[in-house]
Amino acid sequence: MGFLKIFSAGLGGLAMCAGFFGLAISSAFKGTFISPFARIAFYGNIKIGKNCRISSGCVFRVPKTALLVIGDGCDFREYSQVICREGKTTEFGNNCLVQPFAFVSDQVKIGEKSILAPHSVVVAARHNFGSISLPVLEQGSKTLPIEIGSNVWIGTHAIILGPSKIGSDSIIGAGAFVKGNIPEKSVVRGERKITIEKRR
Repeated sequence: MGFLKIFSAGLGGLAMCAGFFGLAISSAFKGTFISPFARIAFYGNIKIGKNCRISSGCVFRVPKTALLVIGDGCDFREYSQVICREGKTTEFGNNCLVQPFAFVSDQVKIGEKSILAPHSVVVAARHNFGSISLPVLEQGSKTLPIEIGSNVWIGTHAIILGPSKIGSDSIIGAGAFVKGNIPEKSVVRGERKITIEKRR
């Protein structure tokens, strides 16, 4: 798999709209396109495969020593976000679909042909909260890795927290909450019982 490699190259980091990348990638890397209205803020490294699309309003944040890997044919729809973490790798396999307002944070690995539906959340980090004398915001956070297999569909408003491992060919239903291991070829339902009564 050939990747476009974007390096900070000692520039002290960049934070820019992706107009330049939209031109450079689409011409040099067989159709990969980043909208000029996407925002890529990076100090670390990004590898982007062929035939990818990063739509308007997308946000990618890649701090120093972090790595973001995007396989061939990935499609990031409007306003999806990927937030990487220092010293960690966030990875999307080939032909992933990340739909509008989906959110991915920290050390997450997603297999090929997986789908993140609108407003789904995949967060591999947790704030520390052991001290009652310090605000949670001042206690830092830790990484709890998440691995999602191939051909997994994460439904709308589903929440995946680390540490978790979701087996390939699984479906995580709309509104489901997952933390832990899900075997391959599983269906996790987030449905809640609805009671319907007649008005009097």
